[in-house]
Amino acid sequence: MFRSLTTGGARSLKNEARTHLPDGFLDRVGGLGKIVPWAPQVEILAHRSVGAFITHCGWNSVLEGVVSGVPMIGRPFLGDQKVNARVIESVLGIGVVVEGGTITKSGLADCLEMVLAGEEGRRMRERAEELKKAAREAVMEGGSSLRNMLVLLEQVKLVTNIKLY
Repeated sequence: MFRSLTTGGARSLKNEARTHLPDGFLDRVGGLGKIVPWAPQVEILAHRSVGAFITHCGWNSVLEGVVSGVPMIGRPFLGDQKVNARVIESVLGIGVVVEGGTITKSGLADCLEMVLAGEEGRRMRERAEELKKAAREAVMEGGSSLRNMLVLLEQVKLVTNIKLY
């Protein structure tokens, strides 16, 4: 099921970070995947073939995962990422957090198994789809995000006497 863990994938790595890779690393992994300096994350997450999103759990990435309806595997590093990771796992029910904070091949395979297969994974995928729908409705005409933004603009206008629109 998880052959792609060793045979494929694209990874994003900024050019300046490449200097930290061992000599010959890019040549050795060339047939296993592709390393690029940047990738269009939102467009990738929106693709129907994406079954899970492995993320550091930065808030923007969490929101992009939610809007795309993709269950997440969290590996937080610092700051709010740890709280965000627990939110996707324990509050939203749309992901799991890597145990111990270190991604190993077997640990990642376990997380992928949990998210992509079985009853728990089915519930995560259903919940992710529900949140995707709610997020899209929130930004539509008459949606809660639009209404709240208009209320905020009115409050700013009252306080500052500035014509905003």
